[in-house]
Amino acid sequence: MEGQVRELLGFLSAPQIEIRKAALEAVTGFTPSSQPLRKVILASPTAIDALGRIAREDAAALAHDALKALINLSDQESVQRQCGNPVMLSWIVRTIVSRTALLADLACMLLSNLTKSETVAASLCKLTLPSTSPQTSGDPTRALEQLVQVFLLGDDKTYNPHATYDFLASVVANISLLPAGRLALLRLQPGQPIPSGKDLSDVPLTKLAVFTEHASTIRRGGVASIIKNCCFVKEAHGALLDESSVNMLPKVLLPLCGNEDYDLDDLEKFPTEIQLLSSDKTREPDPYIRLTHVETLLLLCTTLTGREHLRQKNAYRVVKVLHESEQDHEVAEAVVRLVNLLMRDEGPDTRIEAVPEVVGSATVEHEEEDEDLAIEVL
Repeated sequence: MEGQVRELLGFLSAPQIEIRKAALEAVTGFTPSSQPLRKVILASPTAIDALGRIAREDAAALAHDALKALINLSDQESVQRQCGNPVMLSWIVRTIVSRTALLADLACMLLSNLTKSETVAASLCKLTLPSTSPQTSGDPTRALEQLVQVFLLGDDKTYNPHATYDFLASVVANISLLPAGRLALLRLQPGQPIPSGKDLSDVPLTKLAVFTEHASTIRRGGVASIIKNCCFVKEAHGALLDESSVNMLPKVLLPLCGNEDYDLDDLEKFPTEIQLLSSDKTREPDPYIRLTHVETLLLLCTTLTGREHLRQKNAYRVVKVLHESEQDHEVAEAVVRLVNLLMRDEGPDTRIEAVPEVVGSATVEHEEEDEDLAIEVL
């Protein structure tokens, strides 16, 4: 059977479209992780390039199956490297930002898997392409900025009726694992000091943060990870929490709130958005996303600026109420660590400017533990 699969792989480059189509249909069936014969495809020196060429050059029906196969295979680092070349990356981005592309969401899924490779994520972070925005006259702009713009415009299918772009949240989250990615999302340069009062209201991170309560779990989870990762830039905490600029705290606290009644004294200290909760407000249902938001608050507590702002806005009361109903052990444990930081004595003689890291590295630990979280199309 392995010999038959190898023979099929050779037909992926056949000049006759019907032969390519038949071979592709058969090969795609062997690409899910549950298929033992996928090892033959992964060992082939030509299969990935042939699938990429079909995706880029053939009609939509064939390109669909080629993308599906690449998505399934791209949980492997070797495939991520092969598909992470400038030609393929540029084609993927152009497909995603096209208003008429039928396969934009599949391209988003593939890019999500590819950017799990730090090398590919770094390449995408540096990539520039002619912009499709009429305001830029086609001048080259960062691919990352173009992807963020499409993500912002595309969730209701008004940008492209064939796509929701939810998986771009995972793409940007992967990029935000890199220090250069975080700086790009904050539009900062390496080593650039952040002056007091710097306005970050127009940077990509600020625009992305509005989706922390979106209906899509994929979109919410990706955005939560992006916010968390950007909070590793401690120098930006003041600007991120500035109520006249980014005002990040309500965007992180709101998903942790249910419809609980608070004392009037507590309410008056909360951010305005927390004071106006409706009676049907529900808490974020996904425990991993709740954990991510609590870890964001922990990261903000690594600076005196962050701790003082969270205390001033009574964040302690929100997480205390969360803890009372929290069923997930990992989330509850993170809340206890957060409460300990917020309640510690920091008078004139005991305050410290910074505390050690209270959250692990920005790598998404759950993805390291479970390779099955790579996207697969069955």
